[in-house]
Amino acid sequence: MARTSKRNKKTAGAQASGKVYSVGIYARLSVDSTDRKNESLENQTELCRRYVAEHDDLELFDCYSDLGRTGTNFEREGFERLMQDVRMRKVDCIVVKDLSRFGRNHLEMGNYLGKIFPFLGVRFIAVCDHYDNMDGDPETMAVQLKNLVNELYAKDISVKIRSSREKQWERGSFCGRDPAYGYGVVKEGDIRKLVIEEEPAAVVREIYRRFLDGSGYPEIIEWLYEEKIHRPGDYRKYRHVRQQDGEELHNWHKATINQILNNCVYIGYLICEQVDGKRVTGRKSFDVINDNWKVRKDNHEPIISKEDFEASVKKFEGRSLKYSSGPSKNLPLDEDIYKGLLVCGECGARFGRAAGLTGNGKTRNYQYVCSNRETIDSRKCENDRISLIMLNRLVLAAFEREFSLSSMRQKDLTAVSSQRADEEKKKVREEIRKTEERAADLKKKGSEDYLKFRTGGMTQEEFEDRNGKRTAESAALEESRRILSRRLKEIDGETEKRNRYLRMLMKGKEDTPLTSEVLHALIEEIRVFPDKRVEIVFKFSGKELQALERMDGNE
Repeated sequence: MARTSKRNKKTAGAQASGKVYSVGIYARLSVDSTDRKNESLENQTELCRRYVAEHDDLELFDCYSDLGRTGTNFEREGFERLMQDVRMRKVDCIVVKDLSRFGRNHLEMGNYLGKIFPFLGVRFIAVCDHYDNMDGDPETMAVQLKNLVNELYAKDISVKIRSSREKQWERGSFCGRDPAYGYGVVKEGDIRKLVIEEEPAAVVREIYRRFLDGSGYPEIIEWLYEEKIHRPGDYRKYRHVRQQDGEELHNWHKATINQILNNCVYIGYLICEQVDGKRVTGRKSFDVINDNWKVRKDNHEPIISKEDFEASVKKFEGRSLKYSSGPSKNLPLDEDIYKGLLVCGECGARFGRAAGLTGNGKTRNYQYVCSNRETIDSRKCENDRISLIMLNRLVLAAFEREFSLSSMRQKDLTAVSSQRADEEKKKVREEIRKTEERAADLKKKGSEDYLKFRTGGMTQEEFEDRNGKRTAESAALEESRRILSRRLKEIDGETEKRNRYLRMLMKGKEDTPLTSEVLHALIEEIRVFPDKRVEIVFKFSGKELQALERMDGNE
């Protein structure tokens, strides 16, 4: 998206620093949120746009949004796209309407505001809360309290929503946003009824028939593409099953086929969509109907017979039992240290990790493959897959070459690491100082209130009420001081461990293990090309290296 031009004069902050921030506007609206006009995605975005336009040190890069996504969970498509652009250094400032739009989980919010954003050098602005992390510490009590209130509100509204949905479900009303492929929704009074849409329903029946006749996922996907049948998301977009002139055709995914073959909605069952605060849409593995789920049988007209559905379930039972009892059952997956860094040098798509077993079945091997490799539409890519072993070897070789050719020295990189640690310790010490000052202030006010109470200037009820509040706040401050003091001790150990690793890495030791922390701190992007060739974009080759050179000049 093209950057927008600025109309206003430089703000004081921009004149002082000269930095212009690349802004990502983020808006979120829960599907169950009130329909008040000022909460719509459009109004949230417009409010943020006006704010950006009024500040000349801000320049809009793109807008991101999530509709129907709760703030207590950070696994949202729009949010993940925003964070990807943050990691790619395309965005270094996030603007939201208020803190609750970004999230309602106070622990996660504290993690982002207090650790992740400062580490990445990201500015964060909540317009209506008058919060800008350039002006204030994200771990102040006021911000923490606001985040905690937002989370409690989300939990309270979740209970009310769940109760409302259960009542609607008891009356046979569909409570979801989008019905399963093959069904539509019609309103009968205040009840939303599922009704068959015959054209996509015929596709569902054919998928079941082919699967029961022995066709695998690849054969079914190929048939759907040859017949030019839109996948469910595109069907909702175009409102017809088959591709027409001017429309883009995408192949179906295995997960979509799996969901259709596993969903008991096709035999007329309606599942209450909220169970213990979690949304239920179908089934996983061969657990067709969980005993904890609330199910209304014969709620609507079925598309698939119970006999065909049960036959499909039996096929999945055998396959799931095989995988659940196989040799990989007790082999947990290792951390994906390259997650978010790998892109295809041919088509630009993300590389994903695939896990397999070695010949003896006792260890795992990992490979990375282009996400477009298995597609059969116009996006299909023929790029080779690359093993984790080969990737590690190439990355270590690139580190060695870069360190030897660049002007960067070992002490430069460790100096930056230590400098960042000193900056973090300075912030922690300042927060400890504020905490201790507030605790001393509370103690002083307690003495003053006691004197007022003894001299008749305050009733016993007033004194006990104020004293109770002070005691609670003092306990919270002491806990905060204890956590901050522990963090202060942890920083030095983490810094020494990181610097020791960097020294080993720069010396080119072949047995140096690569870690996710170091890879994401040093690398912007890794582009994977055919013939096992990679191109690595280092963060320190640009802005970071300039900072190091300035540091050398001051020595």
